Amino acid sequence: MTFFLYTIIILVLHSSATAQNNTYPLGTVHSVGSSDLNVYDVVGDNGATINNNVAMIVLYDIRGFNVSNTRLFCERLAYEYKIRVLMPDFFRDQPTANATWPRVEQDLLTVNTYLQSQKYTKIGLIGFCWGGLRAMKACGNGNNVSWTNTPFFTGISIHGSGLNVPDANVLQVPMLFIRAGNDPSLDNITAVLNQTSFGDKCEYKVYQTMTHGFVSAGANYSNPANVAAIDDVHQTLRAYLSKIVASTYPLGTVHSVGSGDLNVYDVVGDSETKTKNNVAMIVLYDIRGFNVTNTRLFCERLASEYKIRVLMPDFFRDQPTANATWPRVEQDLLTVNTYLHSEGYTKIGLIGFCWGGLRAMKACGNGNNVSWTNTPFFTGISIHGSQLNVPDANVLQVPMLFIRAGNDPSFDSITAVLNQKLFGSRCEYKVYENMTHGFVSAGANYSNPANVAAIGDVHQTLRTYLSKTVASTYPLGTVHSISGSDLKVYDVVGDNGTTINNNVAMIVLYDIRGFNVTNTRLFCERLAYEYKIRVLMPDFFRDQPTANATWPRVEQDLLTVNTYLQSEKYTKIGLIGFCWGGLRAMKACGNGNNVSWTNTPFFTGISIHGSGLNVPDADVLQVPMLFIRAGNDPSFDSITAVLNQKPFGNKCEYEVYQNMTHGFVSAGANYLNPENVAAIDDVHGKLRAYLTKIVGNGSENMKASFITIAFFAFFVKIFSALL
Repeated sequence: MTFFLYTIIILVLHSSATAQNNTYPLGTVHSVGSSDLNVYDVVGDNGATINNNVAMIVLYDIRGFNVSNTRLFCERLAYEYKIRVLMPDFFRDQPTANATWPRVEQDLLTVNTYLQSQKYTKIGLIGFCWGGLRAMKACGNGNNVSWTNTPFFTGISIHGSGLNVPDANVLQVPMLFIRAGNDPSLDNITAVLNQTSFGDKCEYKVYQTMTHGFVSAGANYSNPANVAAIDDVHQTLRAYLSKIVASTYPLGTVHSVGSGDLNVYDVVGDSETKTKNNVAMIVLYDIRGFNVTNTRLFCERLASEYKIRVLMPDFFRDQPTANATWPRVEQDLLTVNTYLHSEGYTKIGLIGFCWGGLRAMKACGNGNNVSWTNTPFFTGISIHGSQLNVPDANVLQVPMLFIRAGNDPSFDSITAVLNQKLFGSRCEYKVYENMTHGFVSAGANYSNPANVAAIGDVHQTLRTYLSKTVASTYPLGTVHSISGSDLKVYDVVGDNGTTINNNVAMIVLYDIRGFNVTNTRLFCERLAYEYKIRVLMPDFFRDQPTANATWPRVEQDLLTVNTYLQSEKYTKIGLIGFCWGGLRAMKACGNGNNVSWTNTPFFTGISIHGSGLNVPDADVLQVPMLFIRAGNDPSFDSITAVLNQKPFGNKCEYEVYQNMTHGFVSAGANYLNPENVAAIDDVHGKLRAYLTKIVGNGSENMKASFITIAFFAFFVKIFSALL
């Protein structure tokens, strides 16, 4: 009998030792930072930062720093979940009352900074009793001097004391709440958090048969039920952390840009790597402003899933909304755009909610802007935008995606206008009939499965739209002046600033519609992009009557641009002219009208539905040309007859698009007409093929001439010797 009793005692002791397993790695006590703050520090896996570089900071209960049970919790969590666990000594052997919230906050910031220096990127909090409330405060923005946005990706409160609705109202990240049967109910906390964007990720667990303190200082390891509950708590923690680590989008940072007072919420989607063709999106928030968790979550998710940079400027600056006038918003957008360019982003777009939806549309046009005539943004997205209107649609310059709820105004009037644009076929519209205004941003209800599903679909729609638009968007040019002149040019570089494709550059001479025509600029962008050359379009008219652009002045402008391009190391410079510009391109490729040169400096010319082409100019043409016309343009017969007599006559080409009308490639292009679109595609194909031949023929002709001269010299030498 004694033997069996002794055996039972041994088994019970063994069970207790298993629960209180002393084989977990012991931590070390050391100070962090330059302060007097000590921490109990446990590394879960031989010093390696593993498990997604997760670290947890433990906020102890009222019993303080030197409690074996609380330290055992840290050791077990570090060991079983293979993470770093630090428990700071907030009390410092002083009365608990000295650990004021500002001091606790500063201590958390010190430990967070230390862990970041150790390469931990996801840092969370676990608090017991006294620490449970502090963990909740630190995961929100209502009490903090050191941060507006919590640096912690999650919090866990275990039998937390004093949990309250005000702190729940400002919580910014999901939390796990664990309580004993005699702890206060979590119902009021749950009701608040269910309304947040992360409400579906919060979890709650009650151990009805346990009493307050059962996991930390008050744990009773001789009670099998308490031991089993502690085991279950650790399992619950590990499962919860695994889910949150996997589903947590990267948090952004708040910083200023430019030299002013403009702050941005900045999220980098892929380990600070500029991916997806160097795309960045600027988000214009709704009337609720800068500090709305749901809107920030949108930015984080877009950055994470599409792997791009997302910035949300603080247009309101904590002032009344009315102070954010359009001129100030425009200047803020320009500031952020300049900053992103300095960071190497080349395709920058806009996404606006409600108030921001209208501003995104304005910024993608040219009707309201002081800072730019041509939008610097490659696309815009309006999500339940307010007050979208036809005047702004009329001056839109780039494709947009429009998303609205069922109770938002119809897009019909906007659609009718944009369908007439050259990019109309690339605009998209989507209606979520069962949703209400604000369902994606501030008004999102994450406790409603239908709303959550709609938000998921919006993100998918955005990613699909952006992928298509990024792929189809040609590089936008820049407007700048040529040094020493009042002449401006629209300048497009086709291949990341590299002068390639035999250092070819083309100067475009626009039609009678002038410099600011979207279709003509699109032609320049496409040619530069697809043929990978430099394309410049000078502003010959200078906002003056067309008659002022006399031939001598046009000739001088062409010489100015030619000199500039040569200084940029371009050695083969040609001309492309539309309508009015087609005739001027032909004149510049000859020697009959020119004061500035006897021999044309241009290696070829291209006339597209050129007006006023004539035999006298054909007579003095010096280089081959490609002539393209519509069915209702004058015949090329008289021109062809003259040029066929030229040494380069067999290199000249002529193309007629019988079903097209004058202007079909430039200002008069109709991108809603599939036949017109196909004709434009064919024109670009013809241009590239022609230029490739002429560029190649130039070098072959030089080689042939050199061989001929050498052979002739050799023949003369032999003939002289014979004499």
